[in-house]
Amino acid sequence: MKKHTHPLDDLSRKIINMIPPGIKELSHDFEKNLKLLLQSSLKKLELVSRKEFDTQCRVLQKTREKLEKLESRLIAFSTSTVRKSKKK
Repeated sequence: MKKHTHPLDDLSRKIINMIPPGIKELSHDFEKNLKLLLQSSLKKLELVSRKEFDTQCRVLQKTREKLEKLESRLIAFSTSTVRKSKKK
């Protein structure tokens, strides 16, 4: 059974593994600082979760549908208004 790890843990571990052996004694502190640096950098990107993204996509889709209905109603109203004004 594979243990689920946080993507930042995986990324920092990969970076740690690239460090030359003589410097690895400092790896625990370096790994901790690297995680903090990565977390800080990612927060600045203002990323959202997949769930939040999907929710906003659904909201946007509903808004588009409402807009299309309103545009259709406006066109129908404008057309009927033009026809009524031509009959006068």
